[in-house]
Amino acid sequence: MYASHCYLSLHPESGKLVLDASKTLAVLDTFANCFERILGAEDGSDGDVLEQILFQEMEPENEMVRAVLALLGGSAAKKAKTA
Repeated sequence: MYASHCYLSLHPESGKLVLDASKTLAVLDTFANCFERILGAEDGSDGDVLEQILFQEMEPENEMVRAVLALLGGSAAKKAKTA
């Protein structure tokens, strides 16, 4: 959800994460909407909707997720070497 709102992006030269704080409200609105749909599905015992949200909206791994995981993996490896 962060990448779809351009809240998080990768710097084209350094590869570091760039955060656009001006997109914060749009991202929070999206998360709030998702949370409300989850609560509504739970109240209605609608497992199909819950599965759709989980597997189609929250779980999919895309290029941005893989890049962030790679950055975090690199940071963890650096910290382990210095510890």
